[in-house]
Amino acid sequence: MSGLRRNPALTVFLGLALVYLFHVFPPTDSGRILPQVLSIAERGELSINHYLTAYRTHIDMSRVDGRIYPGQAPGLVFLSVPLYAMFRSLLGLLSGPLFPQFTRAETSLAMMPVIFLLISLPTLLTAHLLHRYAEAQGRSPREAGTLAILYAVGCPAFSYAVYYDLGYHGLSNLAALFAFLEVTRTPVPRRPARLALIGLALGLLPFLWYPGALISLVLGGLLLHRERRGALRYALPVSLAPVAALLLYHWAAFGHPLSLPYFHRILSESVQIKGPFFGSTFPSLGTAWRLLAGVERGLLFSTPVLIFAALSLRDLTSPANGESRLRLRLSWLIFALFFIWNTSRPLYWGGGTSGIFGPRYLVPALPFLFIMLAHALPRIPTNGLIFLGAVSMFVNLAGTHYRQESDIDAITLFLTRGPRFPFIDFLNSVPEASRTRFPDLFPASQAGFAFSFFAVLAAYLFLAHFTAGGSPAPPPPGPGAERAAPDRAEE
Repeated sequence: MSGLRRNPALTVFLGLALVYLFHVFPPTDSGRILPQVLSIAERGELSINHYLTAYRTHIDMSRVDGRIYPGQAPGLVFLSVPLYAMFRSLLGLLSGPLFPQFTRAETSLAMMPVIFLLISLPTLLTAHLLHRYAEAQGRSPREAGTLAILYAVGCPAFSYAVYYDLGYHGLSNLAALFAFLEVTRTPVPRRPARLALIGLALGLLPFLWYPGALISLVLGGLLLHRERRGALRYALPVSLAPVAALLLYHWAAFGHPLSLPYFHRILSESVQIKGPFFGSTFPSLGTAWRLLAGVERGLLFSTPVLIFAALSLRDLTSPANGESRLRLRLSWLIFALFFIWNTSRPLYWGGGTSGIFGPRYLVPALPFLFIMLAHALPRIPTNGLIFLGAVSMFVNLAGTHYRQESDIDAITLFLTRGPRFPFIDFLNSVPEASRTRFPDLFPASQAGFAFSFFAVLAAYLFLAHFTAGGSPAPPPPGPGAERAAPDRAEE
């Protein structure tokens, strides 16, 4: 406990980890990724034909010569298989006695630690990197803690951190932010191991999610410009490993290394892909407005506190710190690229197509929006930050508990029905014959309400504590301090 008192950031991290742990959604009848994990781990096959009747399939599927595959990059699947196999062998010893006549219990229980390790933990580490970045920029511990909490539970990253089918955003956001902070550091001779980690992060982005290649190209080009020899000798070869795995998967599944699953997608009457690049045409002002403020998948509707990120615009031309200015400009550039691409996609009916909560295709830009927010913190009114921060956490808790086609519907259900607890829902799905083994675990779902209430209350008290009375201004840095602080924080 003394260690927690000496390190408030660790207290925040453990508290958020507890919130995530109790919100992990067990995949009992989910999606497009889990069937392929089971197919590889249990049958040694890439196609998911065997599981089409056992699991509800997603509309985003691809078919080649009668074989069905998920219509997305395979990174999360391949990373999940060894973990799932390990936890299945361990939890299989418990699932039989505890859940007789419930054949999916073993799979669901084995996937919960997989979700936490591959999705929840990377999201928490992303919040930790943002915390360290804010402190390196001279922000107080209260302000840095506020930033971490808002990313972890006050934006759509929360929803995607506890749900498996679209959980690849957790790992890709961590890889993108790590590579961003490393590539933009003040040019110093980097160790080969660090260059290799940068290359691995950049290579993982398209392996996890195809549009992540956009960030890889931007950051990879900057790394090549700033440190050509090290990038070519260490970063590039390592980055090619996940890319090679991706091309081999395309070859094995679709017959050509450059044949994406989108080229073989099973279309429906309501979803059609047209246009030269993932359905892209020309940007639409109407879509741009809905993407920003729409009640269906609007960015500022799901995370209103991000409106303060616009206050960082005045720092784009500030001569105070070249490294900070570079990072801020790159953050705006990456956000602009994803925003323009999103506004040019005719699939959108309000900022996002299928997803969990908020604008799904803008989730990779969230870390960079919080970089902007870190720069804007000194200019944000304290009361405004507390109010919009609390609203953001409430809205995203509603989106995490109720996944609807429209974000406003999720909030309505949250207000009318109250919170629900995912694991209690899982236990309540156990057949009646199995409940007699442990009847005390099935008192409806009121435990979910109690936990959710106290979790949100604790997170809000953290936020209020970190911002109460404003944060004292940091002492003026000495000569060269602005240049050295980010390096010390990121080592």
